[in-house]
Formats: sequence, C-alpha cells, structure tokens
Amino acid sequence: MPLSDHIPRLDDRTYDDIVEEALRRIQRYAPEWTDRNESDPGITLIQLFSWMTEMMVFRMNRIPERNYLAFLEMVGIELEPARPATSEVTFGVLPAYAEPIVDIPIATQVAAQDADDEGPIIFETQRSLTALRMTLESVLVRIETGDLDESLVNAEATVGFDAFGRRPVEGNALYLGFRDPSSTPAPFPQVELDLAFFLAGEELAVEAEPCGSRRGPTATTALAWEYWNGRLWKPLAVRADETLGLTRSGHVRLGAPAPGEIALARMGSATDRERHWIRARLERSGLDASPRIVAVRTNTVRVVQEQTIRDEIVAGSDGRPDQEWHLRNVPIVPGSLELDVYEDETAVRWSVREDLLGSGPLDEHVAVDAATGRIRAGDGRRGRIPSANPRRPTSSIVARSYRFGGGARGNVGAGRLNAVLASVPGVDPGRVTNLFAAHGGQDEESIDDAVDRAPQFLKSRERAVTAEDFELLARAAGARRAKALPFAHPKFPGIEVPGVISVIVVPDVEGPAPLPGRDRLARICAHLDKRRLATTELFVVPPCYRKVHVHAEIIAEEGEDFAQIRSEATRALDTYFHPLTGGEGDGWPFGGAIRYGLVLHRLMRQSGVRRVGEVELRFDGEDPVTCADLLLAPGALTESGDHTFDIRYEADGEAGR
Repeated sequence: MPLSDHIPRLDDRTYDDIVEEALRRIQRYAPEWTDRNESDPGITLIQLFSWMTEMMVFRMNRIPERNYLAFLEMVGIELEPARPATSEVTFGVLPAYAEPIVDIPIATQVAAQDADDEGPIIFETQRSLTALRMTLESVLVRIETGDLDESLVNAEATVGFDAFGRRPVEGNALYLGFRDPSSTPAPFPQVELDLAFFLAGEELAVEAEPCGSRRGPTATTALAWEYWNGRLWKPLAVRADETLGLTRSGHVRLGAPAPGEIALARMGSATDRERHWIRARLERSGLDASPRIVAVRTNTVRVVQEQTIRDEIVAGSDGRPDQEWHLRNVPIVPGSLELDVYEDETAVRWSVREDLLGSGPLDEHVAVDAATGRIRAGDGRRGRIPSANPRRPTSSIVARSYRFGGGARGNVGAGRLNAVLASVPGVDPGRVTNLFAAHGGQDEESIDDAVDRAPQFLKSRERAVTAEDFELLARAAGARRAKALPFAHPKFPGIEVPGVISVIVVPDVEGPAPLPGRDRLARICAHLDKRRLATTELFVVPPCYRKVHVHAEIIAEEGEDFAQIRSEATRALDTYFHPLTGGEGDGWPFGGAIRYGLVLHRLMRQSGVRRVGEVELRFDGEDPVTCADLLLAPGALTESGDHTFDIRYEADGEAGR
C-alpha cells in the first residue's frame, strides 16, 4: 500500500455534510427560525459559509502531504527526469543527385506525427553522416560449401540470416555488394563507410565486464574487413566497431581507399551485374553459433528525441542574490545547457551545476532544474551574484545552447520517423524512415512513485549493500524491473562466486521479451558503480528469457465461437507470461516456476469455455510435459510463445465424466 494512503485527513467533511450539520443546529441555537426554505436569506448564508469552510478543510488536509513532500525534498529526493527515446534513421539519396555523397549535418531533425495530435515528435541526429548515393544491393554469405545469397532475406528485415553460415568457422565471410544507381555511375568514393548492423540477439559472444572496468567489453571473435581491387582482397581501415566483431547491434565505420580502388566485379552467386565488393572475413571464431543478422543498412544514423535551442535570451540580472530565471522549453537534457552571462560587453561562460552547495562566493556557477527549466544564481556565499548590466537590463543572461525533450510519447513505431524538417539537398524525402521502433522514452517520475520509493531510499541512503538496495537503485536509474543475484557471475553460471552480484534489468519497452539497450545498461551500471562497496564485483546484465508454448484441449459451451475463444485464450496467456504485466499483474517473477494448475485456471476463466482437458507445456526446443510444472533457472523470465488449442463442443456422454 502506498504511503499516501497512510497520510491522515484532518477533516473528511464535505460541503453537504457541513450544510446538514448547520441545519441540525438551528433547532438548538435558534428555535424561532422556522423558515428553512432555499429562498430564505439565512439558508443562503449557511450555504455560503459551508462552501468557504469546505475550502478551508481542503487546504487543511493538504498540510500532511505538503509536510511529507517538503521532508522528501529536504533529504534530497527528487523526481526522476524524463528520458528521451532513441532510434536509427536511414536517409535515402536521390539516384539522380549530381554528387556521389550527401552530408547529413549533426542535429538534423526528423519527425513523426503524434497519434494524439499533440504536434510532431521531433528527433535529432547525434552525429554527422556522409550518405552515399551508392546503394547496398547484395548480401552474400560465403562458406566452405558455396555461396548463399541473402539479398531477399535482408530486404524487409523480417527474417534474419546467419552472418557466417550455420557453422562459424575461420575463413567464412560476409560479402556486401554496392552499386551506383545513377545513369552516370561514379567510382566508390573515398569517404567513411558507415554500416549499421541489426542483430536478432544482443551480446552474442561479448565477454561480460564488471561495472567500473576500464577495459570495457571484449569479443571472442575477430574480423578482417577487406575490399576487392580486381585482383585480390586488400585490408580496409576499421575506424570504429561498435558491434565487437558482429556480436551485437551497432555501427561499423570503415575508411575507404582512393576512388577506383574498389573494383567492379561479379561475385559468387550474384552474377546478374557487376558491383563493388567489401567483405568481413572471420579470422578468429569463439562463437558457438553464428550471429543472426536481421538487417544491415548504409546511410543510417542514431537519432534521439530532443531538440537543440541556440541563443535564447533568458533574462537580465538585477544584481540581487538568489535570482531565478526560466528557460522556455522543458525538460532540459542534463548537461546540455551552455549559459553566457554579460556583465559588460563580453560574454562569460558560467558553469552549470545541479546545486550550489559546493560553490564558493567567487565561483561563477548556476544551478539548473532539468524538469522545470529553472536557473538559480548564487547569493554571494554559495555562488557569485551576477552583476547587473545597464546596457543589457533584460538580456544579460543568454542560453547559448541547450537541448530539451523526452517522454514515453517518443517511443514511436517502425516507419514513423519519415519527415525531414529541414531540406537537405540530395536526400530523397520518400526514403527517410526508421527500420525499427524507437525505444527508451520515459516520462518524468510521478509524485506517487517518488513517495513509494522514499522509504527504500532512506533505508539504503544511496548506498548499495543488500540485494534490495541494488534493485531499488537500478529501478531509479531507468529499469522497470530489477533482480539482484548475489554470488552469480555471468562467466561462471551455476557456480557461487563470493563478492560478486549480478543485477538483471528489464526495461519498460514494448514486446514480449523486453531487452535493455547498451546505453541503458551502461547508465545503470555507472549509477550502481558509484554506490557499491569497493569489495563488490558488480555486473549489470539483460534478462534471460525462456519461450513457453502451451497446447490445450478446450471444451466450449454450445453455440460459442471457436475463433473468439482461441483469440481470448491466446491473449490471456500472452498477458500471463509477459515479464512486465504477467504473473499476478506486476510481471512474471524472476525464476518463478510455471504451474500447470495456474495455466489451467487462466484458460478456465475465459468466456465460452465449459472445461479444459489435457494441457501440455513446453519450453522452446524441448519436449512437452503433460499435467506437470516447468521450472525456470534463478533470474530467468518467461516469453510467451506460439500457443495452440484443440477446441470442440462437448460430445454426447461426456457431460458426466
């Protein structure tokens, strides 16, 4: 039960209660008052004073809540800010564009229309991108037994393919063929080639590293990137590899050789036309299974749900202590504000802090509240007071740059980020899209949620000691659910390792098996790393899902529609096994066993079901069990699989069985 339910109401009387009480007292205090109709002036006065009394009661009842919230503020509890959604957007280039490349500037804005008509949802690119007119036209996988053409499989990004064949042995390679669609084809340009890879499973062969490790994650596979020059394969310079050898989603950035070096050739089974070819050859493989690539794209860049504002005039300083000003757009992205103060004709960049507690009387610091956009200056003891500028009485404080945005409304679906808000020469407006849905957007924490976590916050005092502390702090850092497993080391499953704790985090994203992105894992990892004991080795990991399939024999009531029963039963099981809404409504319990009787009960509750016969349960890839439970490993969660139902009406003679 939330703490707000324990806050006492000092007076629970309503307007009607007060009027009724006043009317009852007339007989005692003024028996000569006999006319009590609505038209009597005395009754009107009673109604007026009752209304005023109710307002006073309302304000009085707010005192306990106000005091409680003031106490939370005093101990440093603040609402968690809104978080922006992220996605990857592909910019198509016009085939007839005169130049072979198009520069997409940083902070280029793309938008999706809000379904609730609240205006466009705007995203910005996070880095500059050199888009190629040349298109990725063919994807080949070369293995020992021959070539596999994966062009059609990759086209719609609906079915994945094995990057190095089913057996990822050294020498297998992934081939990418490019062609210039222009009527006057040009050589492959000497620019950075940015390839975005989307994998079906994250972190395939990445070695888990403890939070705080300077080495960072490493992969157990090594790739050689090469290009075909007409006679032999020559190495390409790898400038960045976020995928760690194609073991997770991310970008690979390659330096292309001089124009004309990448020759045209017919390669493998793609013999319909000549193309420019590069490849990723497997030099060292520590993989049990090949990476499963859902899509590979060029001209793709990461976008974040935020907007950049420049040169906003905030206010003017009057030289008094504790001045406050407000930015026009909120919520502010933490760390993005650059504030200039004109105390004369020269702008001075002041440092932006969360608070002024550590500021001295001469420090040019301001404190910013990201949620409200409030800027607070010092009082001469904690932070210097900005001097008044007679020449700029209303414009001496200038926000040179800041970013704002965030919220759950940014979690737009695939294909909805398709409007470029500023014209970029060479970009085809009809070929701008996000292949996958945006994710990670989160609204600002509600007061009720802050009140709920306050006792745990005070208990842990921002220090992670117990498993419960780690779970609480992980949720505060962006996890919807979290489970801390003491003595669990990701590299040594099933073995208790002293001094180790692994925190499993589940994000608040759509889908039957929500997985946290690398940014979220890194943010939670950094948040917990500052608060753990020095002797604790900490890992933050995504959940392990087991896909559950149910087959049930359902006896329907006479006249009921089988399709509706099947649809409702499937929906009920999908909800029951969901990691965020399943179980008893607050998500499937970590490591919770799948009880045959509870599954049977779920099916029996559906309308039109007379009774349920035999029920089979099985995990993906395993044999089914009948009328028995399924057990999960500690920390594992369920993913709803493909459920099948044998639905029929009851036959004659079965009713008494």
